[in-house]
Amino acid sequence: MAAAVGTNVAPTPTSGESAPGSQQQQLINFYDEIEIEDMDYDPDEDIYTYPCPCGDRFQISKDDLRNGDFVAKCPSCSLIIKVVYDVDTL
Repeated sequence: MAAAVGTNVAPTPTSGESAPGSQQQQLINFYDEIEIEDMDYDPDEDIYTYPCPCGDRFQISKDDLRNGDFVAKCPSCSLIIKVVYDVDTL
């Protein structure tokens, strides 16, 4: 069983949010960082998946990745992973 990495990343503020360094800034606690090459791709659903320790699978769509999202979510629990990828290889 893989140990949780617990990577903390500060999200980039969008319009109306506080700037980095403010008291309202929140950290994202990832369960792990996974290379996209280690994920499974389902061409019918157009999603990448990776096993979650809860028994379900983390999921992220190819469109989300193309749009700069890198957070794959598990639909059955609160865990999230950071997907490491190069948008040019999608």
